[in-house]
Amino acid sequence: MNLLAAPTSRAAGAGLVASATDQANRDKVVEFAARADVQKSFEAMGLTAANARDRVNAMTQEEVNRIAGKIDSMPAGASDG
Repeated sequence: MNLLAAPTSRAAGAGLVASATDQANRDKVVEFAARADVQKSFEAMGLTAANARDRVNAMTQEEVNRIAGKIDSMPAGASDG
């Protein structure tokens, strides 16, 4: 009898879901930072697009997830202009 097989399989499945969600959040932050209006704001603060990309790539997953959540809660068009 292998009682540990089912929980391990479920745990592995949960890890795949978390991994996919983490990657989706990272993609969302990268795409947001690549938007022309966002890059214009970065440039106004003296940050180049390359610097911004490097900073996003250096973020921990927790930081990425937090920012992705903020992006999701922004009203449509809130960052324009």
